Amino acid sequence: MILHRLPRTLLGLLLVLICLAGCATPVVQSMPETPPADTAFQRGVAALTKGTYDQAIAAFTETLISGSPDPVDIYREEMDLSRFDSEAYRNLLRDELHAKYAAKKIDVVVAVMEPALTFLLSHRDEIFPGIPIVFCGLDGKLLGERSFPEDITGVLLKREFAPTVEIAARIHPETERFVVVAGTSAFDKQLLTQAQEEFQPLEKRFAFTYLTDLPLAELLTRLSTLPPKTLILYITMFRDGAGQPRVPHDTVERISAAANAPVYGFLDQFVGHGLVGGYLYQSGQLGKEAAGLVLKILSGRKPQDVPLIEPASSATQFDARQLERWKINEDRLPPRKHGLVPRTDGLGALPGMDHRRSFDLHSAGTAYHRDAR
Repeated sequence: MILHRLPRTLLGLLLVLICLAGCATPVVQSMPETPPADTAFQRGVAALTKGTYDQAIAAFTETLISGSPDPVDIYREEMDLSRFDSEAYRNLLRDELHAKYAAKKIDVVVAVMEPALTFLLSHRDEIFPGIPIVFCGLDGKLLGERSFPEDITGVLLKREFAPTVEIAARIHPETERFVVVAGTSAFDKQLLTQAQEEFQPLEKRFAFTYLTDLPLAELLTRLSTLPPKTLILYITMFRDGAGQPRVPHDTVERISAAANAPVYGFLDQFVGHGLVGGYLYQSGQLGKEAAGLVLKILSGRKPQDVPLIEPASSATQFDARQLERWKINEDRLPPRKHGLVPRTDGLGALPGMDHRRSFDLHSAGTAYHRDAR
């Protein structure tokens, strides 16, 4: 229910976040309590996501609100497909969304990550017929010869796995082997295949062991007894080897807590959940770029005149708490700009870190950036 009255003309932004993990409770973005001067002009954007990409959504929302000349009203809905992924459930979601938003005027639909886009394309005619689509986070490597209707554009994602291996090996020069952890869902397997392709040239230098088909409890036991000179690489896990649905953020926390070796990864959303860090693709940057495309369409440009983009979207990022846990001095980190999630115990900088280095708030609001000198 819309309870907020907006100033000036109303730009009604419907942000429907359909996620693999999360609740299904709408969240309304707070807005000023000033009555609108003209409510006849109403527009909306619906965004569907496959997972809890909070930084992407925060950046998307901030960029859209700050870049729009009109007020924005935002709604969120999350699907919880990590636990409920049957055809019957998807059809139920389709019917619910259709009933809920049939009377709303939506101008652009935003699909965050490929599963959300696939769902949207399958049910577009029933839910948002004839409405332009902007997708965010579709891997360019997987695009292939795939083509879309002319009213679909979006932000391509470039995932890279090998740089994290190189970074981790420089931080831990004694490393001899990597244990790769991933799940068994279609999406998990898709990312694992990409990672394996990038790891192949590195197999001359390191041994790679893949733990991808174990029940979570057994996996945790294995990771607690790894031999020395081993590092863990966490891809993602939406389903474990026993077929049980998992939430990737929760899983990496349990893995990190149980493991006797540092855990590195590839997605910024896992920093703060047990990941030491790595060369991580920045979901916040993808959100900003997607908002930029939406703003162009809302300003009057046709979707077919807004080309696909593939921005640079990865950066090194580390968690100070994990650096402390594994006794990693900051001076061992790559000599380049990177994000550093601060410790939260109120004790200040970590031992051994250079207090002269400057810190600025990360754009996603969860990390700090510094330039190594």
